[in-house]
Amino acid sequence: MVPLSDLFSVFKRSRYCLRHEARCVFLLLFLSVFSACRNDTDQNTPHLYSRILKSGNGQFDPGRFDGKGKRFLDSAYAAAGEVNIADKFQHLIYSCGYSYHTLRDYDKALLYADSMISLILKNGKQKSLAKEYAQALYSKGDILSQKKLYDEAFEHYFKARNIAQNLIDSCTLGDYSYRLGMLMYKKRQFDQAGRFFKQGFEETKSCANDFWSFYRRQELLNNTALSFLRAGKTDSALIYSEKTLHYIKENEHKFAAAASQAFEVAKAVVYNGMGSALLQKGEYGEAEQLFTNSIAINSAKGGDTHNAQTARLELARLYFETHKYTHFRKVLSDLKVSLLSTSDITLEAEWHNLLWQYYQAQNEPDDAFLHLLQYSRLKDSVDGESRALLNSNLIDKLKYLENENEIESLRRDADLNEIYLAVMLLVAVMAVVIIWQTVQNWKKSRGNLKVLEAFNRQVNDQKRQLEVALSELEKRNNEKDRILRSVAHDLRNPIGAITTLSLLMLRDEKRPAEDREMLALIQSTCSNSLDLINEILEASGAASTPDFRKEVADINLVLRNSVDLLNFKALEKDQRIVFQTCREPVLVYINREKISRVINNLLSNAIKFSPQGSVIDVSLAASGGKVLMSVTDQGIGIPDNMRNKIFNMFTPAKRSGTAGEKSFGLGLSISRSIVEAHGGKIWFESIPEKGTSFYIELDHISRADLPVKTAESDTVAE
Repeated sequence: MVPLSDLFSVFKRSRYCLRHEARCVFLLLFLSVFSACRNDTDQNTPHLYSRILKSGNGQFDPGRFDGKGKRFLDSAYAAAGEVNIADKFQHLIYSCGYSYHTLRDYDKALLYADSMISLILKNGKQKSLAKEYAQALYSKGDILSQKKLYDEAFEHYFKARNIAQNLIDSCTLGDYSYRLGMLMYKKRQFDQAGRFFKQGFEETKSCANDFWSFYRRQELLNNTALSFLRAGKTDSALIYSEKTLHYIKENEHKFAAAASQAFEVAKAVVYNGMGSALLQKGEYGEAEQLFTNSIAINSAKGGDTHNAQTARLELARLYFETHKYTHFRKVLSDLKVSLLSTSDITLEAEWHNLLWQYYQAQNEPDDAFLHLLQYSRLKDSVDGESRALLNSNLIDKLKYLENENEIESLRRDADLNEIYLAVMLLVAVMAVVIIWQTVQNWKKSRGNLKVLEAFNRQVNDQKRQLEVALSELEKRNNEKDRILRSVAHDLRNPIGAITTLSLLMLRDEKRPAEDREMLALIQSTCSNSLDLINEILEASGAASTPDFRKEVADINLVLRNSVDLLNFKALEKDQRIVFQTCREPVLVYINREKISRVINNLLSNAIKFSPQGSVIDVSLAASGGKVLMSVTDQGIGIPDNMRNKIFNMFTPAKRSGTAGEKSFGLGLSISRSIVEAHGGKIWFESIPEKGTSFYIELDHISRADLPVKTAESDTVAE
């Protein structure tokens, strides 16, 4: 029996992995390997060896297994004399766990896992010891994951799942869903991770009614909430957090005497997640209380120190957003002290990130620059640690293994059909007429079979060629996007640093005028380069169908905000923006930030390409279930030879503005991607040297048509 205090320690670290993926991509395996490598053998029950183990006073239990316990285990195994298969398997389970957790010798642990598999296969016990066989496969998969061999690990998980399906053992299937959910979470595919955690919770209903199973199930619920939180579905995250708290309160009386602190810490972890969700929704008061409660519980002795650190980081972010800078500095100071004893590279990176933003807001560029450098260095290190898992395509691997499994099943059916055919031929020998008829039919069947086989070979060859071509096309497209994003991302930090340094040097009034002119040129060039990099990153993100949240909004207000924002820019050229709005609210279903970006881009272009002192008209009309927005200028217009090119990415149709403003040729391409992702249309009408009108058409919704939230959806956009 594993001590509850040790179990609790295991679960704390398992949940910590979800909150800190860069530092512990698979620290959760502390739980999962012993979930597989523990004494669950039901068949071929050990005899003498089992009795010797029971006399060890628990010194080799998984939670506190040390060198002394391992020596006792080896002595017990030697003293048992001739042992059966179950004895051998149990000994290998404990040896696997000891090598994995205590020694952290993953190569040695892998040898024990292979020995467990070989023991069952060599003795032909795949059916009689099917559950143990699944445990051995899970163990090897966990060790391979720790060694970052994710594809091989996933194959072992999949084999274990198939065994559990044959046993109709949904509890073991729950282990598979749990592992797959963790892999998806670490790959930052949070929607898929949430679905696997929910599935695992349902599957583990059949598990034993013990503390281990209860704690795993409440962890699955909370992991579902965390997955929805990271996916941006705050309402769904809050729903599952409430479900987790309800599930804990429903069951804690069963184990409260032995694990009261475990339940408090579990609640504190849930409070932290709920606080993060409320922070995203802007409900700062309740979020602050939840973070404070979580920190108080997990900062005490026996609490989850890492979770307390993440709660402090979130609380500091709350104080920064609410401009409570005294509280902000105090919380970050407490977090820094905590990190001195339990360093975490992800938390340290975010600590520097917050201070960078703080000093930038306080207009203290020297301190801001130092923290920006530290944040960039640590962030690159974090990204490097998780790159191997992020680059693996587990969904394709899952589909491939499922297809392989189906093919193997069809092959077994084909073998069985051949046996039936042989029996029929044997019976047919008893009668000449039947034999003759059978032979004729058989010959005809053989001919048809050859034709069919030839046709199948041709189809399969064409299928393989098509798959290779599609795979190569997808690989090249992904490589192009990766290179584009990598180059843009890697250039942004050094150019940003040059911009900051040039600004600092410009503040030195003692510098010669010639130097100041050169520095101003450097700063201006770097600013233009940063604008180009940001547009490249936006364009590469808009190349695929955007997956953003939408909400019901009054397009009047969105247009008004954009006009107010860019009015100052128009005044620099003595231009005037005239806005004709609708009297009544005009409701549309949009992502505010994306549509604002489109409108801002059209207004910026109108200002850029219009002469000094001109008028820019912005209008809005709604009719027939559609909303029509227009931006009309009196500028240089668009020549006929450029009309078909201006919406292209990196279009050659870019021109300088009337005051020499720079143009990168990306804005209209991004705008069209955003509008089309909303199901709308964007077009223009232009007369060279007289002006241009750009139009955006979106669907208009009435108040009666407003979407309704459901328990499983975060917002109406989902």
